[in-house]
Amino acid sequence: MTFLRERKEVVYENLRDLNFEHKAGKFPEQDFLAMRAGLESEAAAILAEIEDLEQGKRPRTSSSH
Repeated sequence: MTFLRERKEVVYENLRDLNFEHKAGKFPEQDFLAMRAGLESEAAAILAEIEDLEQGKRPRTSSSH
């Protein structure tokens, strides 16, 4: 579970960095939206795994590992 929490923090940090760099004009809108969607999808999968583990369920199968 520690790995998942650390991974979640890395993904959140990447999202913050991506937003900052986009505001600074470093990414075209289309690239920004695609990268953001990928990071948000990864974050959602991680949160679902954490929730499953906290509830004592078997982790969901994900392609993020």
